[in-house]
Amino acid sequence: MIDANGYFDWMIQDPGPLSKTNGGVNTCKMVVPHSAEGYWPYLQTLLHSLDRRASWMFSNLKDGRCFQHYSIYAQVWGSGSGYPNNNGVMWENEGVAGEPLTDEQNDNNIRIIREVSELNGWELSRPTSPTDTTATGYEHSECVRWGSEYTACPSGRIPWDLYLRALEEDEMAERVWCFDRQQTWIIGKFGAAPVLTPDMDAPFVALYGPHTRALTGAQLDAMKPK
Repeated sequence: MIDANGYFDWMIQDPGPLSKTNGGVNTCKMVVPHSAEGYWPYLQTLLHSLDRRASWMFSNLKDGRCFQHYSIYAQVWGSGSGYPNNNGVMWENEGVAGEPLTDEQNDNNIRIIREVSELNGWELSRPTSPTDTTATGYEHSECVRWGSEYTACPSGRIPWDLYLRALEEDEMAERVWCFDRQQTWIIGKFGAAPVLTPDMDAPFVALYGPHTRALTGAQLDAMKPK
């Protein structure tokens, strides 16, 4: 969840220098995930160096830790020109070209995009042409349309198709109550499955909201994947 000041409740807070922002309020109209082209010790040094004009909101590490350096409402210096810096939520994904993101990194990226898009009322979409400025998901290399210098970043590391599928499945899922077993179930594109403990249900409550309907165990068993 994102609080009123633009901070995620599940990230590790690691503030960056306040001087490395434009000072205005980011509109959060889009997301721009980057490839860090380096690893956490290097990222820490770069972020806190006042000699380098580089800053970003989050560092998404290979081991699943995600550090937040600035609010989503900060205008950081990561995407190469004014428009994407002032209107885009952007972050660095630890690793280098040729190195696929880990499952943990992809899970974090999907969660970031989901929570930012829900908060701001848009759905993830990709540009359909080199001049399309109406999409909500861009790469650093695609920010040349706003005047950014060309870069290879993110070097083919962002699996957009995976993210689009995951977010589409979110929209198709619902949280239901199995009244004869006193248990929550999730019904989605690929069938139905029980939520085994109340602790496991917490993320689904945040994601799908209250139960949409009540069904029997037999009805839900029939929906399980074959």
